[in-house]
Amino acid sequence: MSNKTTNYTPLWAFLGGAAIGAGAAMLLAPRSGRETRQMIRDGAQDAYDKSRETLQSGYRKAAALPAAVSEAAKGGAEVARERFTESMSHAGDVH
Repeated sequence: MSNKTTNYTPLWAFLGGAAIGAGAAMLLAPRSGRETRQMIRDGAQDAYDKSRETLQSGYRKAAALPAAVSEAAKGGAEVARERFTESMSHAGDVH
C-alpha cells in the first residue's frame, strides 16, 4: 500500500462536488424538463468547446517546442564555441 498523495486531490474533490451540486441544482430547479435538458445540453457543449480549445492550444504549444529547443541548443553551442575560441586565444598570452 502506498502513502503517496498528490496536490490535486483537493482540486478533484472540489470539482467533483461542484459538478454534483450543479447537476442537483438543475434537476431540482423549478423549470420544465425541456428547459432543464436544454440547460444541461448547453453546459455540456460549453464544457466540450472549452476542453477542445485547451487541448488544441496544448497541441500548438507542444508542436512549437522542438523548434524552440533546437534554437536554444544552437544558441548555446554558438556561445560555447565563442568562449572556447576566446579562451584558446588567451591561453597563448599566458607565457
